[in-house]
Amino acid sequence: MSVNKKKTNILQIFTYIYLFLQTFLFFSLWLKPIFGIPLSLLVFVGIYFSLKSETPLWKPEFNKNNLVILALVLALVILWTLTSGVGSSVTQYPDHLYRNGLFRMLIDHKWPVVLTQNGQSKYMAYYIGFWLPAAFIGKATSYEFAFLFMQIWMAIGLFLVFYYICEKRGKVRLWYFVVFVLFGGADYIGYKLIGGYFTQLGNRVEWWAYIYNIPGILTNSFWAYNQAIYAWLLTAVIMRQKSNKNLLFIWSVGLLNCTFPAVGMIPFVIYRALKNEENNNYLLRFKNAVLSSITSWQFLIGFVFSLMISLYVASNLTIIHTSSIIDSSTKTLSTFTTFLTKDVASTPFSAYPWTTRLYMYLWFVLLEFGLYFIVIYKAKSDKPIYWLTLAVLLAIPLISIGGWLDFCMRGPIPAIFILYHMVLDSFEKYYEEKNKYLLSLLVIFSMLSAMTCYDTLVGVMEPMANNLYNSSKVTADAFSEEYIFNANNFFGSTNSSFYKIFMKQNGSN
Repeated sequence: MSVNKKKTNILQIFTYIYLFLQTFLFFSLWLKPIFGIPLSLLVFVGIYFSLKSETPLWKPEFNKNNLVILALVLALVILWTLTSGVGSSVTQYPDHLYRNGLFRMLIDHKWPVVLTQNGQSKYMAYYIGFWLPAAFIGKATSYEFAFLFMQIWMAIGLFLVFYYICEKRGKVRLWYFVVFVLFGGADYIGYKLIGGYFTQLGNRVEWWAYIYNIPGILTNSFWAYNQAIYAWLLTAVIMRQKSNKNLLFIWSVGLLNCTFPAVGMIPFVIYRALKNEENNNYLLRFKNAVLSSITSWQFLIGFVFSLMISLYVASNLTIIHTSSIIDSSTKTLSTFTTFLTKDVASTPFSAYPWTTRLYMYLWFVLLEFGLYFIVIYKAKSDKPIYWLTLAVLLAIPLISIGGWLDFCMRGPIPAIFILYHMVLDSFEKYYEEKNKYLLSLLVIFSMLSAMTCYDTLVGVMEPMANNLYNSSKVTADAFSEEYIFNANNFFGSTNSSFYKIFMKQNGSN
């Protein structure tokens, strides 16, 4: 593939390969050849034209200081990966057992994966992107090597995220990485103040607000590594785009890799498109943003990809059987609904007075991200991205999609990543201005965020220490296919129109 050397470098090409390899595997090996072959070829066409429109990627000076920092971050990324639950290096929790089971199915069965039990057939319809490269390798090797490759794949993704963090700021700093790992809300304070009021969800610090939960960076990498890494990298790549031609094409890859974060990313994609157009007339700016986007091959390809993958993900049985208001697995109503309607359902949370529900929401907003917005107000309130990010974070907890609290936990990942960047900006600005008061508050809030990581670290490190002490090995345990089959949130029906029209007809496995 010929690429303009002035516009790109090897790392930029590698980033696109890292982002789109899963899409290529899905199109070429899951869909009928009549659809899969042209779509998989369009992956390369889209990458080619996107790279031609890319802004040159910043390169750090390869001096001793930067090389030491990059080497140290790489070592920390490897440690982070090994303690994340990927590849079963640490004690596995139910979420990991589900993912390990899905991963094994992707290795053991023909693609698309189809299971049949008691005369009922289902095909895997889920955001499976993260696992596809490792599962493809596993088909030719073994479970053990596939899990190892998945760890390597995660480490590469995390290191790329750090590189793009530094690229945005034009310098390599170790503290960027440290703050990123520990970034999140003040859950620990919420847990100590009012978390004990709700006991239904156990004693985990992050669940202090009952039906509201926006995990921090470290927590997300442990419980949702298959979505978080691509969400961070995609957000970083999209927010640096100077050409609207690439936006939809790049965003489309998120639908297969991190569906809920991709939805939460939409306002920021629109913001980026409008920001790229210099015009004080907002209607004209919107018009120019649309015209500059749609008049490109990569936009058209991105539109086709978005449509196809959206139809695939939307064929998931849980999404089909739920609305955007009511959570199917618990029938827990969103806050917005419970504000408007009293006693509309006999669910635990709706049994509380609306004043209690509002009280919890306001505490959650304040401690999860509100404190940051208050402290960075002086530095960032004149920027539209400040208000957009705040609006997104206020709205997402009020929306329920899919099983349990999935959207509340995963949808805000891009917004939290952007908030992290604004906090870094503010910290550097206050440091330059010698504003000790606001600087101290940022440090305190960062420390509160780090305290929240204690809950995740204890859940990982304590069992790991016990295993080392007892010389016992953690194995890649997984729920059985029969058990996972009955969880609708991983499958679609083979009677669906999407399966019959687009998917390969391998029959039941």
